Amino acid sequence: MPGTIGLIRGIIVHGSGQTAMGLVVGQSGVPVKQADLSTLGYQVLRFEADGTRTTTGQGLLSIPAVVYDTPVTTDPRYTLAGGYNFAALLPASCFTAEGLFHRIDITFTPASGQPWVQEWGGVTQ
Repeated sequence: MPGTIGLIRGIIVHGSGQTAMGLVVGQSGVPVKQADLSTLGYQVLRFEADGTRTTTGQGLLSIPAVVYDTPVTTDPRYTLAGGYNFAALLPASCFTAEGLFHRIDITFTPASGQPWVQEWGGVTQ
């Protein structure tokens, strides 16, 4: 089973695509680069009021489209120091229910070594 990095929380607008973004580091502690990865996958889980989980979307992401070898520091959506090196827009169809917690799991599979999961999540409004 892949290792898991902590959950990043935010607000998700229901019926809208959600961009998961951050400065992602590999297991060596340095920011990942495109050449470090062999695959990237995502899964979106919705947590129902009764506690059950429903998968609302899953698939593969294009590494060149979502991983930046040089961190992006000029995007006004991201205000943390150092910028981001990962940003993936996930489909609005994953976030159709209002008022429920959704968790986005991105599985980073390196070219060498063990995969890990970075989690993003929030309650749809």
